[in-house]
Amino acid sequence: AQPANSTSNFSFLFVALVLFGCAYLDIRANQPSSSTPNFIIAYPEHSILLGIVNIVMAVTSFIWHASVTAKGADLDFGAMYLLLIHLLSLMMMRIIPSFCGSNR
Repeated sequence: AQPANSTSNFSFLFVALVLFGCAYLDIRANQPSSSTPNFIIAYPEHSILLGIVNIVMAVTSFIWHASVTAKGADLDFGAMYLLLIHLLSLMMMRIIPSFCGSNR
């Protein structure tokens, strides 16, 4: 087991809470998506999804570092790939506006 690496995964939970807070403030501001040039502010659901991905990463990485098993490693790698796929999809949505149905 790797106790120091296991406990360091709480940073992912902190980042998730920050993302949820930012998404809440963006939703509360209730700005139309065309009024802001910032993609994440315009679509706060992506902050929520990224927060969920960070929670999944925290849990799966904690499991792997606490158990150091092959199944735990598979879960941890799966969560890292989930983060990568989410960030790549955000990049695609910024580069190709028609990809997300936006006319910007």
